[in-house]
Amino acid sequence: MIAYLKGIIAEINETTAIVEVGGVGYIFYASSKTLQALKKGEATVIHTEMVIREDSHTLYGFVNKKEQDCFKLLTTVQGVGPRVGIGILSSLSVDEINRAISTADSKLIGKANGVGPKLAARIITELKGKVESNLSVAVVSQNMAQSLNNDFENAISALINLGYFRSEAVMAVDKVASQNPEITLSKLIKLALKEMDKK
Repeated sequence: MIAYLKGIIAEINETTAIVEVGGVGYIFYASSKTLQALKKGEATVIHTEMVIREDSHTLYGFVNKKEQDCFKLLTTVQGVGPRVGIGILSSLSVDEINRAISTADSKLIGKANGVGPKLAARIITELKGKVESNLSVAVVSQNMAQSLNNDFENAISALINLGYFRSEAVMAVDKVASQNPEITLSKLIKLALKEMDKK
């Protein structure tokens, strides 16, 4: 199995592209979004999924793991083959797909080529629990990042009010926050003050 290909994009077509690795050109199918992100002549890493059939070995490529994981999830649904999976990813972003499944929006899923009402309903039914689980983890991570960002700015402001320069406050707060991702605001200020007192 080929996990990824690291090389130069040699050619970009309507539904496929070619990446040259060590003098060998590998052709792969990709979503329109992946193809639009590629630039001929540029070095890149293509994450791949190989589909083996009796009469063919076909590579599907992705510029990021998020799209690849969504493709793998979609193709677990009966009736969603690799081409349909790529078609869905060409019509909708990964976030739109996740949102459509979690909110049971079959009309949005049905906008993709090759997806009729019955298949859209099946995709939602089979993937709803899996997508909601992934979304809840993402939301928690996003909320934690937002909270830390707010505390970061508040800590810097507090230190500036105590007479420190912004540049040294930023450096101290950044160092403490990077070592303690879930730190509280009061603790962040306290440790940042200790950090600056070392200088």
